[in-house]
Amino acid sequence: MSTIASPRDPPRRTPTNSNRPSFETSRSALASPVLTQGPTQPPGPPQQQQRKTSSNRAALREYYNLRASAPRIEIPDSEVPATEIDAPDFNADEYVARIVEKSSLEELLRLYTRVVGEVRALDAEKKALVYDNYSKLITATETIRKMRANMDPLNPMASTLDPAIAQIYSQASSIRDALRETVPSPDSEEGKKRDAATRQQRTRELAAQVLATPERLRALASEGKIAQARKEWVMPRKLLESWKEKGLGGTDVEECIEEGDDALRPVDNKSSASSPRLSRDERLSRDERRSRDSRNSENDVKKSKKVLVTNDLTYQVAVDAIEQDVSVIVSYHPFIFGGLKSITNKDPQQATLLRLAKAGIAVYCPHTAVDAAPEGLNTWLADIVSGPHQSQRSVAIPCSTAPSSHSGAGYGAIGRFDNAVSLSEIILRLAEKLGGLKHVMVASPVGADVKTTKISSFGVCAGSGYDVLKKAEVDLLVTGETSHHSALRAIQQGQTLVQVFHSNSERGYLQEVLKPKLEAAIKENVPKAEVVVSKYDKDPFTILDVNDLK
Repeated sequence: MSTIASPRDPPRRTPTNSNRPSFETSRSALASPVLTQGPTQPPGPPQQQQRKTSSNRAALREYYNLRASAPRIEIPDSEVPATEIDAPDFNADEYVARIVEKSSLEELLRLYTRVVGEVRALDAEKKALVYDNYSKLITATETIRKMRANMDPLNPMASTLDPAIAQIYSQASSIRDALRETVPSPDSEEGKKRDAATRQQRTRELAAQVLATPERLRALASEGKIAQARKEWVMPRKLLESWKEKGLGGTDVEECIEEGDDALRPVDNKSSASSPRLSRDERLSRDERRSRDSRNSENDVKKSKKVLVTNDLTYQVAVDAIEQDVSVIVSYHPFIFGGLKSITNKDPQQATLLRLAKAGIAVYCPHTAVDAAPEGLNTWLADIVSGPHQSQRSVAIPCSTAPSSHSGAGYGAIGRFDNAVSLSEIILRLAEKLGGLKHVMVASPVGADVKTTKISSFGVCAGSGYDVLKKAEVDLLVTGETSHHSALRAIQQGQTLVQVFHSNSERGYLQEVLKPKLEAAIKENVPKAEVVVSKYDKDPFTILDVNDLK
């Protein structure tokens, strides 16, 4: 965010002919030792060289009036928003003339001050770059000098190794040429036959190894190494299934799959190696029984006609759904906010997913649809604020993509009373209708009294809705939660802000509106359907009176 820089004198630059050391003086002294006073001294120990480098850096800092350089944060050009000045056909004269014509003197002075501040900042950055690059140059020069010093003793060895390397290269070339004469080229007819024979041999070896897998699995199972056996069966089974789909191997492949699976199934006090082989008829009978059991299991899942509604899908709510034998959970808040690369029991959210999947329970999250629907969540919240008083309603941010059948769709709601209403009356009604709240958070302008303040207009948005309402010109803002700085902004604009906690602004809608409407819609097709609300769904925060801890 651009700010207005206060006018101040630019940092004074000491001329290079003063007693203060300068960049040019330091450079000339390094480049031409003859010009320095006194006899030339041999290079000192590393400590003296380090002190000399530090002195050069200190001189540059003093000359440019700089502090030690801070880490630079590089921002790619693609992340910087384009402006009118970045356009290829930008005309500076027209741009300045338009600003002068449309802006007042005060705005022009502010713009001038901001430009001066940015120019000074760029000038300081340029000086910092000079200092940083000079420091890097000194470091690079010192590194090159050390590398040369380390390479000089190796020169005699290099001259000795050159003939040996040349001889090795010559012998390698001879061996390569000899191999080319004996081994056929891959593109030649002989080379293609050779490759085909090699692939065929590898295929036979792989097939023999895969078909022998069940025997190895039985041996591992007899030793109690079930985990290792299952791990070794994964890849061979995939190959066998692939061959089976392609019609390769015939009954041998099918029997191998059956034997491998049988080897991993526990047998009552018997090792898998001694388990009897099943005949083809026995295997078909077993597969038919499994298929029938699977169909019965699917039918059992479909028999459930209960839907559970919740604001947040927590682990406790999931357990409640499983115990109530529901088939679908309607969770207002989305359950998965980011992509999942794995699902394990180590994460509470993923553990909940696994339990629901195992129980065959589907989850539907209608968050944004409920927010934007006509007569949706924010209409319900606006009705609570308005109470028995007449008010003219509108949408805070209309939904431009809504179909004609959903006119009035959008986010947030704005209301204007025909006659002003007491703020205390509105707060008491909110606390009662949102579940009997004992505490609400109120931010009022300086000098305002909640008991005597009158409200002529209001804006509501459930959840974290301040961004939807921040441009609304109303007296009262009602939302679930917002930030510290948003509350300060509302106060400075002369608005009163009431927040009732995030899910408290939403949960009542599920019980009073969504549940009966959903149940009526489902019962048109499933008369025995039932919609319930989870008893474990509640806001995670509570207001604690510290006196209760004494």
